[in-house]
Amino acid sequence: AREPALGPLAADLARAERLLAAPAAALDAPALLAVDRRVRGAHADALASLLEEGPRTRLGAPELSEWIATVEATARGEGAGWIAPALMLRELDVDFPVERDALHAIFANLLRNAQVAAAARAPASGAGGHVIVRVESERDVTGQKVVSLLVGDSAAAPLTLEAIEERESGRGLAIVRDLVRKWRGRLVIRPEGAPFTKVVGASFPL
Repeated sequence: AREPALGPLAADLARAERLLAAPAAALDAPALLAVDRRVRGAHADALASLLEEGPRTRLGAPELSEWIATVEATARGEGAGWIAPALMLRELDVDFPVERDALHAIFANLLRNAQVAAAARAPASGAGGHVIVRVESERDVTGQKVVSLLVGDSAAAPLTLEAIEERESGRGLAIVRDLVRKWRGRLVIRPEGAPFTKVVGASFPL
C-alpha cells in the first residue's frame, strides 16, 4: 500500500471491484469511469516511469559486432568453423528490458546454435550455410511495443518451441529458454526467406 506507483493503482482496482459488485441499478457509473480514467492516465504513466527504472541494454551495430566477435573467437578457439552472419537492424539502437549479461548469454547461445545448424547443412547440400542476426522493434496486435533479438540459419532441420521446452537446462537453447522466461519474454521461431529457413529468438514487451 505504501509503494508510490502500485499502491494507488491497487486501491483504485479494489474500488472498481467494489463498484462492480453493487446491483446494476445501484451502479455508480461516474465513479467507475473516473477509476478507468485514472488507470489509463495517471496510473499508466506511473507504471511506465517505474519500468524505465529497470535494467536496460541498448543494442546497436557496435555492440552486436562486439558480441559476434566474442562468439567467433570462442568457436575458432574450439576448432569449429565460422559462418559470418548478416546483420539486419530496423533501427540504429534498440533498448531491451534485460540486464546486459543475460541478454549477451541469450544472444551467444542463439548464435552458436545457428552456426552449428547452418554448418551441418553445408556439406549435405554442397552449398555454404547462412546465418543472419535481426534486431526489431514493433507493436504487437494489442498495440504494445515489443523488441526482438533473432538469429536465423539455413538449416533444413525443423525446430519447434515444444522441442526447446523439452531440452535439459544448462546448455544451448535451454539456456535461452530459461533466461527469456526469467526476464518475462517469449521464445520465437518463425520462417525466414531464402537463403535462410528460420529465425529463432526472443521477444520482450516494453
